[in-house]
Amino acid sequence: MLRKLLKYDLLSVWKGGWGTLPIMAGITAVAAAAARVLNTDSSNYASMGSAYTISIILLSICAFAAVGCGIVIGNLVFVRFYNNFFTDEGYLTFTLPVKRNTLLLSKSLSAIICLVAYAVVAVVCVFAFLMFGGFEFDIFDRMRLVWNGYYRELGAMTFIYCAEFVLVFLCRLFFAISMLQFAITVGNAVASKARVIISIAVFFVTSVISSFVIPDIALFDSFGKTSSEWQNAAALLIFAIASFTVGLVLYFLTLDRISRKLNLD
Repeated sequence: MLRKLLKYDLLSVWKGGWGTLPIMAGITAVAAAAARVLNTDSSNYASMGSAYTISIILLSICAFAAVGCGIVIGNLVFVRFYNNFFTDEGYLTFTLPVKRNTLLLSKSLSAIICLVAYAVVAVVCVFAFLMFGGFEFDIFDRMRLVWNGYYRELGAMTFIYCAEFVLVFLCRLFFAISMLQFAITVGNAVASKARVIISIAVFFVTSVISSFVIPDIALFDSFGKTSSEWQNAAALLIFAIASFTVGLVLYFLTLDRISRKLNLD
């Protein structure tokens, strides 16, 4: 049943968000063209006249538009969460012979998949921008140099660090999703009015409290300053585990609130 729910959730987000793909492709093409204009005479921007101004404006618009696409995907994910649990659509949702834990898990997994997919698309677009933007360096040669430099210094630890950074990204993403779901749930479960304001307040309070449990700033400030690479690797692993643990606590608190009191007005 989880597979069917997950497929249905992903299809619903895809129907509303597929348009961001051609938009991201268009953004990349326009940004690369603007960068190519700037890089034709990078030593003397003053001689370019209005072309310089127009290219800078286009690059700024493209940057905001790319961020906007990410916001659209995130909004679709969490609006679907809200509609499935706290609107009239929720009546139909809870007539299904499915445990509420399965329903919530499907929403969390679909959110992770959609946001990771957007991150992958964004990375591909950045690579395309760097490849076709008329820059003097080759992005793949530059990446190879960076990788070789780290590998000469760290050896096999390079692979461990890469795996841990991916793990940290996924755990932090799960934590952020759980925190947003918790804020939406509390805002809709405890209030009949001003739900948005209460949800925002709950989100910020939860974020502040979580910062004491997961001291990310202190961790990254100390990262790399120890003499042992294994200590750095252990610090990253602890950070990932702490993020996942707090996210898991918020997940079960959300599940508990949904189970106790559903506001389906």
